[in-house]
Amino acid sequence: MTSFFTVYLEGIIPIAVIFILVILIIIFRSPIIPVISLLTVGISYVVSLAIVGHLVDLFNFPFSNFTQVFMVVILFGIGTDYNILLYTRFKEELSRQGGDVLLATKTTFRTAGRTVLYSGIAVFIGFLALMLAKFQLYQATSSVAFAVAVLIVVLNTLNPFFMVVLGKKMFWPSKKFEGHADSRLWGFLSRNAASRPVLAIILVAVISILFLFSYSNRLSYNDLFEVNNNYTSKQGINLIMDHYPPGFSAPTTLVVQSKQSMDNQTFLKALDDLTDKVSKMDGVSVVYSVTRPTGTKIKELYINDQADELNQGIGKANNGLGTINEGLSSAAGQLQSSNDLSDVQQLIDGTSQLQEGVSALGKAMNQVTVGLNDGRKGADTLKNGLATLREKVDILSKGTTELHQGYADLEQGLGSFRDTFKSMKTAIQGALDAYAQIESSMTRLITNHPELQQDEDAVQIIAIAQAAQSDLNKLYTQMDPLMVQYNGALGSFKEANKALAQVNEGLTRVTSGVGQLKVGAGELSAGLVNGASGSRQIAGKTSEVEKGLVQINQGQNQLLTGLNDLQAKMGELKSGLTASTKGLTDVSKGLGDAQEYLGNLGQSDAAKSFYIPKEVLTGEEFQESLETYMSDDRKTAEISIILTDNPYSKEAMDVVQNLSNQLNTALVGTDLSEAKVALGGVPSQNLDLQKLAGGDLSRTSMIMLIGIGLILLVIIRSFWQSVIIVGSLFLTYYVALGLNELLVVGPLNVDYLSWNVPFFSLIMIVTLGVDYSIFLMMRYREIEGDPVHKITEASRNIGGVVISAAVILGGTFAALIPSGVVTLIEVAVSVIIGLVLLSFVMLPVLLPALISLLHKLAKWGSKSDENK
Repeated sequence: MTSFFTVYLEGIIPIAVIFILVILIIIFRSPIIPVISLLTVGISYVVSLAIVGHLVDLFNFPFSNFTQVFMVVILFGIGTDYNILLYTRFKEELSRQGGDVLLATKTTFRTAGRTVLYSGIAVFIGFLALMLAKFQLYQATSSVAFAVAVLIVVLNTLNPFFMVVLGKKMFWPSKKFEGHADSRLWGFLSRNAASRPVLAIILVAVISILFLFSYSNRLSYNDLFEVNNNYTSKQGINLIMDHYPPGFSAPTTLVVQSKQSMDNQTFLKALDDLTDKVSKMDGVSVVYSVTRPTGTKIKELYINDQADELNQGIGKANNGLGTINEGLSSAAGQLQSSNDLSDVQQLIDGTSQLQEGVSALGKAMNQVTVGLNDGRKGADTLKNGLATLREKVDILSKGTTELHQGYADLEQGLGSFRDTFKSMKTAIQGALDAYAQIESSMTRLITNHPELQQDEDAVQIIAIAQAAQSDLNKLYTQMDPLMVQYNGALGSFKEANKALAQVNEGLTRVTSGVGQLKVGAGELSAGLVNGASGSRQIAGKTSEVEKGLVQINQGQNQLLTGLNDLQAKMGELKSGLTASTKGLTDVSKGLGDAQEYLGNLGQSDAAKSFYIPKEVLTGEEFQESLETYMSDDRKTAEISIILTDNPYSKEAMDVVQNLSNQLNTALVGTDLSEAKVALGGVPSQNLDLQKLAGGDLSRTSMIMLIGIGLILLVIIRSFWQSVIIVGSLFLTYYVALGLNELLVVGPLNVDYLSWNVPFFSLIMIVTLGVDYSIFLMMRYREIEGDPVHKITEASRNIGGVVISAAVILGGTFAALIPSGVVTLIEVAVSVIIGLVLLSFVMLPVLLPALISLLHKLAKWGSKSDENK
């Protein structure tokens, strides 16, 4: 922007010089006058610029881009105006004084010079009042006051020199020195206004009111309008606004400062609540903060999502408990069906009977042996005994086979218990793990939600889980001894089956021997020797069978004892399983209640609160967010706010103003109630600018009003005329603003006038307007007669000078329009409109009408006093 103003200033000065040369040549019809005028003004500009530069270097005096621009237009504008007044009066005095150059020069500076001095003082005070402004941009414009002071000094030193040295040659090639011609336009306007003052005042009022009410009194703070679209920075901003919310080009920053570190759950929740409130305000597109680094909520860090996740976990645990409960119930049913030991007792009784049969068989065999030893005597007896023996052996063999099959079935049945025991052990272990998980989940839930510590259901669930774990641990430890006893009983069955196999084998041999005996009964006589031998073998095997049956009986008794012990343990196991099943049912019900509670909690407003677990807070990802949005000491947090409107617009300022108003109430009663908050960014800066600039405008207006009013009072020595002039100047200012807004806003494609246009327009219109007013009133004082005559004559005499000066000054300000800078264009248009109003409405119409009205009122008052 600075380089732009430098380039522009290099172009504006030649334009102003050429324009002034042309106008002065037209007015004075001489090439010398324009050169002298530009020389005096140029020297004033160079000297004043050097003085201001030293003030900036030595005293850090405020300076801005506008300072040099206004120094150029003011010095070249009013400097030329003053020269026109001086040179015109000098030419007039040359004619009056008969060509006496020295006397004409003295008279010129005694009359017009005094007017220039008074006007310069008024302008000097007007710009000097800007030093009392708080805004440095406005303070910087006070440098023009020093330039005006230098100009007055230069005009009152160099101009007399050139007048005395050159004399009439200043106006070469002109030969006429009658002075300037009277203005017939001003004469006509002032004469009619003075003769019909009320009508003239009404006409001016109607024109003024139309434009006064058209002024919106709203200002634009969009500095983007000042930058041409050819600049890459402006193109970048436009590109952002085309593809993203406009606020992305210049985010608004909310800074929160606390006395304590805010990297904890309490303050992070408060910051998230504040972020949520800001995001819901009108005009806010998206908000970025430490809890929402991507502009959206992190669902995992809110209680409702956490409660839902925990709810799902409890549901899965509940389903697992149901499966375990079914397994334990099934195991308890199997244990119930395996409590009957009557079959084992029948086996023991059968074995005893078999033992008795074998004992009887042994006795019979002994009898057979005796009979065989007795010889042939017992052949018939032997035959009968063998028949009986065959029947007994068949019965015994059948009983042994059934006994062996029963033992085999019993062994197989007992073997199936191994898998049952394993399943029970696994189920008990699963139940232990489930209860541990339930206890851990409920403990974590209570830790995350301290309010649940008082919840009876939660406490009861943990107590049930702990009691169930204790009972299951005892049950689990009893399983191993039970398995040892089971394995011992199963080993006894195996030994019994082995012995029964031996008995069955012996009975097979007995059957074979009996068969042989029966076959050999007919050959008994011949085979008694062999029969005796066979009988002895049978007797021997019978004793072995009897011995085996004794071992079987002992094993069966041991088995029965073990099974009785096992049955007792099975009862305890069944009771434990039943209790576990009931406990699991209670836990399942408690988990169901917890699910229902968590479901209701997840749907409540409280569950929408921010909650960050410790492991997430200390995690690497969240630490990056803390580094981005918090200071190193974690006592200052930043919230970035993206607006839906252009951040440079008035709408954005309204949004931020509303945001600022709501912030104070939004923090009341929260953990951030004692924190300091501040809004930064373009809209916030513009709000401060609006407040500062508005305050300076009001303050400066009052100071200028008083200062210029006092100067006019000293010069004119009439209170009411001073009030009329000051009032007409301010009326001109407001009408110019209204008309400027109508003419400029549309063509420049802006919303409102720029924020600093009213201030600069006020300074220019009032200070320049008071110049022309002093021109008029100083001539007014030189004329004799009543006020109506004096004002009409003064207007007719000075009108040409004022119009010429206004054209010069208006042309100088018009040189600002090609700059393309919206502020300069609007200020230039305001000043030009003000000059037109002053030259054709306020000074030739309103001022004579008011002076005439005051005069008539004074005459009417005098007549009333005389009549009394």
